[in-house]
Amino acid sequence: IGFGGLLLLMAAAEGGALVIIGSLRNSDARLERRFLERSRVLEQIRSSIYLSGTVARDFLLAPESGAHAQLNELNGLRTKTGAALGEYARSLEPEEAATFASLNAEIKAYWKVLNSTFQWTPEERSKYRYQFFYTELIPRRTSMLQIADRVGQLNEQALQRGDQTLAGLFGRLQLGLVLMIAVTLLGGAALAGYTSFLTLGLQTEVRRRLEESVEARAGLRD
Repeated sequence: IGFGGLLLLMAAAEGGALVIIGSLRNSDARLERRFLERSRVLEQIRSSIYLSGTVARDFLLAPESGAHAQLNELNGLRTKTGAALGEYARSLEPEEAATFASLNAEIKAYWKVLNSTFQWTPEERSKYRYQFFYTELIPRRTSMLQIADRVGQLNEQALQRGDQTLAGLFGRLQLGLVLMIAVTLLGGAALAGYTSFLTLGLQTEVRRRLEESVEARAGLRD
């Protein structure tokens, strides 16, 4: 019983440690996956915004026969950007809400301004394209990219907060392991003491019975 109890204590301590370590490993892997996925979505938003400015420039400079291809590409980039924004919004941190809302509003305004150019006649494109490109398109694209960078910084801060949480969990793991060791040692000592007490009692009982048996045999011989 004593030996089995010690084994059970050791198994319980090791099992508890394995559970905590597994939880830490899963939390770390989940945090890393989340950060990488959000970074990928942000990079997709950035690249779509940057590329849309180049395509919009080509659309404004292209002749009437070639403008349709750029227009289709712009619509594809708009759809891709909207899908990326929706994906990022599903994993939004509370600290990112205001900055992400600003980015979303800027992007909507950006595409609204671009939509107005889609209706221009060739004469209007020839007349207004340079002014639009330098006074509207480039400043708006730069502003959106800057906001996207701020969202990326908030994402990195979320990763840092996660690291701090994991550090706290690791500290609790160390404390838990110390407590488990202490409980195992105390429990083992208690079991060992109880087993020793029972063994000594049995030895005393056996010795007493042996003495009684010897006395009884001596009495019979007398």
